[in-house]
Order: sequence, then structure tokens, then C-alpha cells
Amino acid sequence: MTPTHPRTRSAAMRRCGALAALSLLATAAGAATEAGEAADPAGASTLGDVVVTAQKESQSLNKAAAAITVIGAEELRGEGVHDVRDVAPLIPSVRFQEESASTEIYIRGVGSTLDVPMVEPPTVFNINGISVPREVAAVSLFDAAQLEVLPGPQGTLYGRGSLGGTVNATLVRPGTDPAGRATLEAGNYDLLHASYVQDLPALDTLGVRLGANELHHSGYERSGAQSAEDRAAQLGLDWRPTDGTDAYLWALYEHKGGTAANLVNKGSATDPYSQAYLHADPWDDTRPAALAPLGAIDGLPKSWRALLVGGELDWTLGTLRLSYLPSWIDLDWHQGYWIGSKPSDFGEAIRQTTHELRLSGGADTGLHWLAGLYYYRLDTSGQLFIGIAPGLWFDASDVRAHRLEGESAFAQATLPVAGGWRLVAGGRASTDHRTANGYQPGVTASLDPAAVANPAFANDARWHHLDWKASLERDVGSHGLAYATLQTAFQPGTFDSFPGATTRPSNLLAATVGAKLTLLDGALRLGNEVFEYHYRDLLVQAFDAGTGALRLTNAQRVLIRGDQLDLSAALGARLDAQLAVGYLHARNELFEIPAGNFDGWQLQNAPDWTVNAALTHRLPLEGGAEIDAQVRARYEDAFWGDFLHSPGLHQAATVRTDVSVTWRAAGGRASVALWCRNLENRAVQAAAATANDPGPGSTFLEAPRTFGATLTLRL
Repeated sequence: MTPTHPRTRSAAMRRCGALAALSLLATAAGAATEAGEAADPAGASTLGDVVVTAQKESQSLNKAAAAITVIGAEELRGEGVHDVRDVAPLIPSVRFQEESASTEIYIRGVGSTLDVPMVEPPTVFNINGISVPREVAAVSLFDAAQLEVLPGPQGTLYGRGSLGGTVNATLVRPGTDPAGRATLEAGNYDLLHASYVQDLPALDTLGVRLGANELHHSGYERSGAQSAEDRAAQLGLDWRPTDGTDAYLWALYEHKGGTAANLVNKGSATDPYSQAYLHADPWDDTRPAALAPLGAIDGLPKSWRALLVGGELDWTLGTLRLSYLPSWIDLDWHQGYWIGSKPSDFGEAIRQTTHELRLSGGADTGLHWLAGLYYYRLDTSGQLFIGIAPGLWFDASDVRAHRLEGESAFAQATLPVAGGWRLVAGGRASTDHRTANGYQPGVTASLDPAAVANPAFANDARWHHLDWKASLERDVGSHGLAYATLQTAFQPGTFDSFPGATTRPSNLLAATVGAKLTLLDGALRLGNEVFEYHYRDLLVQAFDAGTGALRLTNAQRVLIRGDQLDLSAALGARLDAQLAVGYLHARNELFEIPAGNFDGWQLQNAPDWTVNAALTHRLPLEGGAEIDAQVRARYEDAFWGDFLHSPGLHQAATVRTDVSVTWRAAGGRASVALWCRNLENRAVQAAAATANDPGPGSTFLEAPRTFGATLTLRL
């Protein structure tokens, strides 16, 4: 299929409109049917229990003292999730947004913007319990078993960088019986996606799982930029020689090719709320010659190669469980892309190793505890060059060697107290050491790093810190929970590209009160969490596309408070409904720097309101087959793309609707889905930067309307 540009969008709209009408008709019919069957006990249905591991132990979602959003394997595949960015429309108060091949993860208003070697995000992304750098967070999740989003600080269990929250992805573990899955997907923008995973018969005690994934689509932007030519391979080994021993090893390799996304011009200098683009089609990144002094805009190639190797070795020693999680990550990334009218050249290398050893026990005594040791080392380097004139480049970021290394000891225990309450107490002592050297920003005539002659910089700093957690929780009925938590979190400081330019570490004190209830014999699940976060010296960043300058500073005091409501209901035997409402009041309390006073301003990428709603209707057919129809919508309030509230970087409130109709064969051996995402074809900014030619802002864009069909076979 060909790219859907304005000349073909009317036909695309008709196709997606027909699919949307079919989905709405099916779900409406399902609602009417279920209403008629409400008095019939035979039509009753329940929501299945969900097991989560966000607290580093397996527990029921109903008994986890946090507002965790869980997306299972079937839902991940049904929603067409290729990587973590694709789950953002399913989760309240988050923005998982594109910054070229990197991914920005904002949870409840807290995240990171600058994609440079010395800046790590204040949110954690884990795969199989292994912390993954932001640049690696775009890795494909084609064989994920579950994804959990745990909002708010988790300093005791997850350590540095967990101020905003944690995203945990779990891959499918190998089985010992031969089983597999094949998927073929096609759609507009020449989409072709194929994946295959297979458990191989080996020994009775050894499971082997192989997987391969390939994704192609043409550029979403008119120049051909923002295309994909991605290939991934995955291997898993799960060896269980005895009842008390489990050795799980996994490896994932991926190469992302195609063309990098270009930033497009956005906004009006006279109206900071303007949603104006250079062209009627927001994804038209081309420019007339008068606005392209350094050459015609095109799609520039990218090469992103990542290798992730991890494991989990578990031993059951009587009533104790000992676990060891090692990992190694290797990333090399190079690409060109246009920042409006300016070409850029970006390269980065990352090497990371982590080791975690933890011991847990006491589950049978009522005093459950967990203690562990953790070590990590992160080595990064990279350069960002921005074209400013023919033959001249601005060396905006030039880090030749950066290392962040640390170790910590942590513990958490759950102790029964009076009145059916439980006390959860924990702590984490950590040391983090950061060193870096490179060259200060300046003008150069060569992209060869060896030819750069700017003044050098070198920095060295060390931090010691203690985080703590205190929580009270109590069961409500057999499936409910009430909880109140007070805890801290910490992020080490970092450097700017000048000698001695060290930012302060970020600290957080957070209070959370919540409750979870399961009602109507399991047909209704309700959760609500109220939170208040007090940040001190929160690290904030912005990129000036006009000068190439990187702004890196601390907001002295930030207050974030809000509420998250989650509701899931089985409205009879064949109709399910979901609703998640997030309210977020994320504001600077005290933030004054030479650039200005920002007291009271909204944090970047922190919409006040998000509402996620979904209806799914299952229609049984003769012979055991069924048709599923789903309508999913997300409302997202207005937000700003940088902390400066720069003209052009204001994103107006939006509504996004996704629809699908899926036929499933009897026994679930095969399915065919027709789907359409971003039905409205609304342009929504992702990572953004101030200034451009002609200005005033520039931004990456989320994907336009896409539609297609997916065939899945279980082997």
C-alpha cells in the first residue's frame, strides 16, 4: 500500500470510518444484549486475576499497593504494540514519545528530554528485571508476556532514576512443549510486519525459545523521513534441573534502519497556543528553497544496533529464595536528521553492565522480607553536530568518555501489626560516581571527531544517599486493599559540557493513599490513588534548535499532586469496559534561573487530564469461532513541550480513537484483525525544541492515521 498523504486521505478516512462504524455497531449491540441478559445469572462474567511483579515479587494486582497498569500479551498484540511507545494511549498521565530512535518516558509529569550521554531519565524501564537506558528503550517487544507501568517513586527497590515511576516489560519464558506463534501484518505506508516465535523440544528440564521479528514501513513524513527497516532476533533458555533451581538466560538483538524522523516547524511567534504548521499536512516536512538554505529536506539514514543479554538464576533454599540477575547491554547508534532547515549528525555508543543479588523469605510466617545488593556501570560517548552554514557545523554535544558507576544495598520487609494492618518498611543506601570528559560546544568544519579543536572539559563527582519507605496496608474483603505510603527517591546529579558545571542531585518525598476493590462477584474492579510529590532540585532540560544550545538546570521546588481512577467491568458474558482517569497538577513551586522566573508554571509533557476508555464486545459464532469488536479512545489535555513554555511548543487538547474487529477461530488457533489507529489523523507533538526557521518551534510528531490487517497463527 502507498503512503497516506492528503491526496489519498479521503479514501483512507472512508475505510477507517467504515471499520469504526462496524466496531461501534458491534459494541452497541453487545451492550443492548448484555442489558437484556443482566437478570440471567448464566450471563454473568468475571475479570480474571492478574499477577504482577512490580514489587520484585509475584503478587495479585488486587494486593499490590500501587496504581499499576497491566497490559497482557493478548492485549499487547491486539493493540499492535511494537515497542513501549505504542502503549502510551492505554495508560493515564503518561507520555511515551519519540525522540528520533530514542524514547522519552514521562510518568505523572516527570521525564527527560535531552538525548545526550550525560543525561539519564528519572524513570526506569526494565526488561526482565534489567534496567534499560533510554536510548535502548525503543527495542521491539514482539514476544512480551506482560507490561506493567508503576507510577510514582520506587527508590527503595529500583534505586537511581526511579523518581517518576517504573515500566517493567516481561518476555515470554521458554516452555518444554513445542508451541509457537506466527504473525503477518500489512497496512498503509507500505507496512509489512512479520514475527515468529517457537518453543523447541529439548530436554524435559530445558526450554528453548527462538524468535524473529521484521518491521518495514515507508516514511510518515513527506520527505520519506520516519520510515522503518527493523530486524530483531531473540533467544531464551530456561533450565530447571531440580525443583529448587531455575536458570533463565535470554538475549535480544535488533537493528533499526530506515530513515530517522525529522523535526517539523510548529507554531506562531505571535500566538504561543497556535497549532500552525508550515503546510496543511503537518507531516509535510519539506520546505521551499527560500526556507531551506542548506539544501532540500530529505529522509536521512539511521543505524541503531542493540544487543541485550540478561538472566535470572533462582535457588530455593528451604523457606528462602536466592536470585541473581546479571546483564550486559551494547548499543551503537548513528543517524542524520533535519531540525527544521538545519541538518544534524548524531552518534552515540552505550555499554552497560548490571548485577543484582537478592534474598527473600518469610512468606509462610507473615513476616515477608527481601534484601539485596546491586551494582551497575554505564559507559557512554557521543557527538551531536548541527549544520549552520555550508561546510560549517556546530559541535553541540561532544562527550568522548562518560562513566556512571554505583553500588547499593537495599531491604524491604512486611510486618503484620494490630487491627489487620501490615507495615511495609524499606531502605536503600547507595553510592554513585560520575566522570566525563570531552569538548565544549563550538564551530567546526569537519564531522570527523579527530578534527574537533574546541576547548576540552573534564568533570568528576560522587554522591552518597539513603532512601526509605514506610507504608501501611490492609486487606478489604477477600480481594480488596487499602494503603498509605510515604517514601523518597533520588537521582544523581550530572554535568554540562564545561569544566566544573555540575547540576545538583534530585530528591523526592512522596505521599500516596489508595484503595482497590473487587465487587459484584468479580465482575467489577475499582481502584483509586491520590498522590502528592515534593521534588527538590528536579533536573530539567531543553534544547534550543536555533543555537544548538543544551539547557540543563535544576528546578528548586516542584509540587505534583493528583488522582488516578481505574475501573474495569465485565458487563455480562461478552462485553468488557475499561476506564482510567488521570488528574495531574504538576507545577513549579520555586524555579528561578538567569533565563527567568518559572514559579507556578506547568511542567513540560504533563497534561492536567487524561481519560482512557475502551469497550470490547465478543460475539460468538457457530462452531466455536467468535468476533471481537473494540473501540478505544483517549482524551489528553493540553501540555507544553518544554519547561520554558516556548512559543509554538503548546500542544492543544486531543482525542485519539483506535478501532478493531477481530475474527478468532475455534480454539484460538487463528485470528484475523482489521484495525485503524489514530482515526482522527490528529497531529500530536512528541519531543520538541524551541526555535526554528522561520520559527518559533520544532517538534517530532506521533504517527498519523494507520490502518491494516493482522493474521495470527498459533502453531
